[in-house]
Amino acid sequence: MQEYIVLTLVVVISIAAHVWLFLWIKFRIDEAVVIKCLEDVSDNKPNGVSVEVMAESINYKIDRVAAICERSQKITCVDLQAQLWRKI
Repeated sequence: MQEYIVLTLVVVISIAAHVWLFLWIKFRIDEAVVIKCLEDVSDNKPNGVSVEVMAESINYKIDRVAAICERSQKITCVDLQAQLWRKI
């Protein structure tokens, strides 16, 4: 009986680790895409780039781009009301 408990615990922990790793890698890839977009677009917009412009440029949903910008340590908010962001 104890073998099943240990096996179940190992399976649950390994699945949780795989899910966390998948989400972390997905975020890092999305973050790199948004940063590349900021680098490409920011030459024309020194005051920051809006979430809408970035989302349209990279074909992501506006909510996803906003979430990436908020969570990223490499992107800073210039104007929270207008949702303007730039690379640090």
